[in-house]
Amino acid sequence: MMIEHQDEDFASLARIVGKGGPRPSDDPDLTKLLGRVWSRWQAGQLCLEDIARFRHLIPMSLESTQGFAYLKPNGYAGCFETIDRAYLYHTSIVSGLSSWDRYLHVQPGTQALRNRNDYFRQWLVSRVQHTKGWRLLNLGCGPCRDVSEFFAATHLDHGCVRCVDQDKRALVYAAELCQSCRTQVKFELANVLRYQTSERYELVWSAGLFDYLPNSLFVRLLSRIRGWLTPGGEVVIGNFAPSNPTIPYMEVVLDWHIYHRTKEQLCALAVAAGFSATELVVDCEPLGINLFLHART
Repeated sequence: MMIEHQDEDFASLARIVGKGGPRPSDDPDLTKLLGRVWSRWQAGQLCLEDIARFRHLIPMSLESTQGFAYLKPNGYAGCFETIDRAYLYHTSIVSGLSSWDRYLHVQPGTQALRNRNDYFRQWLVSRVQHTKGWRLLNLGCGPCRDVSEFFAATHLDHGCVRCVDQDKRALVYAAELCQSCRTQVKFELANVLRYQTSERYELVWSAGLFDYLPNSLFVRLLSRIRGWLTPGGEVVIGNFAPSNPTIPYMEVVLDWHIYHRTKEQLCALAVAAGFSATELVVDCEPLGINLFLHART
């Protein structure tokens, strides 16, 4: 019976691929299909080889956002280029690829990813609009579109942002994107997990780095960040919730795995890092998928 279901799922995917990829009317069925395959994989009814064969049916190319996310030419999942392609709705013009990019861009997880730029801007405005000389540390900064859009939209240029990333290509890309606010934004190449600084910051932001950290590294880095905050300072950590409905697509199609965490888990990790439970708030973007842990000293 399991083999029968597997054959049916492979055939269903082959039909979608055969007509050039998913049309909007196919989205509900494709999402259910991916959910079934993912559930069987998690239950041990499918192995990695089965998932690889399933995935192999789908056309992948660096020309497409989906293919770029899967092929990982920069060597890691969620690289700065993949993230910025998602922000910009980059869609291949190649037949057979564009429909898959469309599907990627309408996924709730992708929409939640884009929502964090607005979240960042609104949060930062609320914290610095009446403050002069503010300093923000941006860890695992990626493409820095959030920073660029903040300065373009608010003109709150009476502070500065230090952006840290371990990928030199990300910093080159981000510096180009932040040309118009280059006097307010500085870049530093460093492995964030080993990063040390004598500076103290009123604010620390990390949009997606902690999605990739196991609990032990999460606590270790957050504890170090706590020491970089000024009294009354705040760190905000982004982390996707387990309720993310795009998990099957991410893991089955894109081979993109992150640590999903609940509000309770985020608070427990923050307490383990030395923050007081009374100084913690977990917020989210409008879809409730991308959570944001706020911790104050």
